[in-house]
Parts: sequence; structure tokens; C-alpha cells
Amino acid sequence: GEGLDIVTPPFSAVGIMPGNIQVQIDFNSGASFTRTVALVPTGQTFTSYGIANMDGSDNVTHNLNGMTVSLYNTPYSTLFINQHGYIGFGNAAQNYNESLTSFFAGIPALTGGGTSGPSVAVAWSDLGSTSNTSALYEVTEDMVLGTVRVDYKNQDHWPTSNPAGDFSVTFGSLGPNSLTFDHTGFIPDPATSNTHDFVIGITDGDNTVGTDTNFSDGLGGGLAAAIGGSYITPGTVTPPESFAELVPQGVNPGLGIWTALDIGSVGTTPYGTWSLF
Repeated sequence: GEGLDIVTPPFSAVGIMPGNIQVQIDFNSGASFTRTVALVPTGQTFTSYGIANMDGSDNVTHNLNGMTVSLYNTPYSTLFINQHGYIGFGNAAQNYNESLTSFFAGIPALTGGGTSGPSVAVAWSDLGSTSNTSALYEVTEDMVLGTVRVDYKNQDHWPTSNPAGDFSVTFGSLGPNSLTFDHTGFIPDPATSNTHDFVIGITDGDNTVGTDTNFSDGLGGGLAAAIGGSYITPGTVTPPESFAELVPQGVNPGLGIWTALDIGSVGTTPYGTWSLF
């Protein structure tokens, strides 16, 4: 029944970073010990944006809270989430004219110059009418799992305003340089008046290095076929590989939930070597 005091370092209002800390244990009898304990982060950070939060380039800039995501083994702490269905890691660049040429070049801005840089097209098309106040762009940061999920919710197609549904990408699902996509809730636009296709894929943002792989088969099933065949970047392809499919308007690509894992490593397989499953 002896009393004791436990002395920890001071905690600020925003907490302290995960890692080892020194804890002092003082017994009333006079004995005192210092022990190293591991501080483990708990919980999630959740941020939700709407159309009203978009800037003049149709982007919302999200700064991660003490975390990073990795793409081609480069860590990033800032995400440029574009209302047209893509996430950039270079700049906030507006572009609603989807094409594979533009995607592999880093999604050049339609005005003002610059590109989005390395980018992830979750479903790049002309999405998000300004009148759709229910559209949401949500970021969930899990410091325990080490994941960052970006959700596009209640999306709609332009110019028809038909629903585009929900879709997402989770960074770090299988560790650094991994991305898990969820297209189960995506809704293609049945209206023939909508002339916009959509792009799904990952690019290093530079069409002068590596190989740019076009999975398009004209029917919207090329990427699904690659995933179903457990695609791995072949030896005939020069890393870093960028890959994408241009899915025709009105077509559901049937992707469901799938993962892109960069299996590159330092000194052996170059980064930008992808396994799709």
C-alpha cells in the first residue's frame, strides 16, 4: 500500500510526438527510478471540406498533422485535393479536361502555368458542380495504422449533375508507397450528353523519365484486367512506371477495392515498380 508519484515530461495542448520518453517513479519511502517508455499515438484526425473550401484552382490544400504519405518513395506532408477527382503532390493545378497525355505530364494547369506534379487520379473527370453543396472531400489520418485516406463523397458529373457517388484512396494501407483504392461506390454518368471520360491511375508527373503505361482497352476494362492478372511491372518497362486507364464515359470499370504497391527498394529494384492486385 505504499504511495508513489509518477512524473512525466510536460504535455502541450497539442500533445507531443510519438517516441520514447523518460518517466520518473518516486516512492514515498524515498526510492526513485527512471524508466524509458514508448509513447504510442492513438486516435484519428478527421477533416472534412466542401465545395466552398475550394480555391480558385478547384483545389483544397491539406497539410497533414505530423504524418507523411509516400509516392515513388518521396514523402509528402501536403495534399492538393482537386474537386475533379485527382490528388496532386506538387502544386494546386486546375484541369477538368481529362486525358492520358496530360496525366502523364503531371496534369498541366489550364490557366496560370505549372502542373499538379506527381499525382493520383482516383477518378479524374469534370466533376463537382458548384451547386452541389453536399459534395465532400474528407481526409482521415490514422497515426496508429500510419494511413491517410482521402474520400470523395456525394460527387456529381458536370454538366449533367447526375450523381458520381463515392470513391477513395488510402495511402500507406500496406506500408509506405502503397495505395488502396475503393471504387465500389463510383457511379458512371449514363447521359450521352456528357462527353467527359475519366482517368484512373498513378503518375510520377514527368513524361520524360520512365515508362508511361496505358492500360486503356477502349471498353473500360483494361486496368481491371491488369489487376485481375496480378500485374507486376515487367522487365521491358523502365521504372519509374506511371500507369493509367482512360475509361469511356458511362462505363463502370468494375474495379471495386484494389491496391497498388510500389515494390521498389533502395539498391535493388527501382522505385516505381508496381504490383497491382
